[in-house]
Amino acid sequence: MSSQGLDGVGAIRVVYLIDGLGRGGAQRHLLALLRNIDRTHVEPSVWCLEKAGDLVPEFEALGIPVEDLGFPGESIVGARALLSLLPLSRRLGRLRPDILHTYLFSPNLYGTLLAALARTGVLISSRRDMAWWESRRHLLATRVTNLFADRVVAVSERVRTHSITREGLPPDRVVAIQNGIELEAFDRARSGAAPWSRPPGVGPVLAMTAGLRPVKGHEYLFGAVARLAPRIPDLRCLLLGDGPRRGELEETARRLGIADRTVFLGWQANVAPLLGQIDLFVLSSVSEGQSNAILEAMAASRPVVATDVGGNPETVEDGVTGLLVPPRDPERLAEAIEAVLLDPARARSMGASGRARVESLFSARTMARRFEALYASLLTPRHGP
Repeated sequence: MSSQGLDGVGAIRVVYLIDGLGRGGAQRHLLALLRNIDRTHVEPSVWCLEKAGDLVPEFEALGIPVEDLGFPGESIVGARALLSLLPLSRRLGRLRPDILHTYLFSPNLYGTLLAALARTGVLISSRRDMAWWESRRHLLATRVTNLFADRVVAVSERVRTHSITREGLPPDRVVAIQNGIELEAFDRARSGAAPWSRPPGVGPVLAMTAGLRPVKGHEYLFGAVARLAPRIPDLRCLLLGDGPRRGELEETARRLGIADRTVFLGWQANVAPLLGQIDLFVLSSVSEGQSNAILEAMAASRPVVATDVGGNPETVEDGVTGLLVPPRDPERLAEAIEAVLLDPARARSMGASGRARVESLFSARTMARRFEALYASLLTPRHGP
């Protein structure tokens, strides 16, 4: 092993194992982490099961090696996948990292096997959501891999509690480290070109940033907008994100009579300029780990209405930076949206409080320092006197 912890002697070698470097929340989190981690103390490299995704150049621009493992995309117990572990474990053994830090289900599973074969020092796995997608087979595999993980990092306290309860993890082996946002970069990006310009005379504008997937619950937002339409006839709803449900959701908007006030903007690399034009950010998810989209809205000083799921109540301070409502309840969602939109002074206060909360608790620097402290705490017994 190469390091002696965060004490100025050497650097901790960390291999981050992830499925790929697309636009997902875990990938954006990892990019923010590695932009802000102290590179004099942590020497990172990224291994992808498949080297794919728009974020690869951004990692490489930081001087961080990105390895394509060429992993076969198949069943979690597929023969080809298991056979590929032997040469990969030899590569990992030659690199001799101090820590293997894995993200998402497949990397958590295969990373455990790689670490065991290569006899890597410390293994950290991650929990990024409430495992709403998890089958019994996934749970069994996770419980097996938990036997080998030195720590499990959850993205919120609710995810931590859920993992302890569902997976039978000892509480002292699970730590919550919330996402962080790069405020300086976000503020600079606000001067960029926006994908939509607010026409003169348009009334209240709300927005939601989320992939068009069932877990995000767009239909409940549409139900809320349909309820509000008679009372706020000039209301506009902007949707940032793309995914497999786009056609279905466009049809839902037409069926509910709100197609003329619903704008599908697709995926956007830079949401900051648009967030500056809206009055309210809404997230109607039925499950969340911790939402980067909420953090971005709060960084833009916008009030938030979100569902009371996962890490949302740890991010949104109910009644102070926004309002929380039950999931799958378009009536309650509509009431909360209306309450904020019809009280501009309260909305401004919530937005200002949200920005202050992000600065205090959810900066990328704060997140990076917490990971550095975790790495040092796990390596100190191994490297101490």
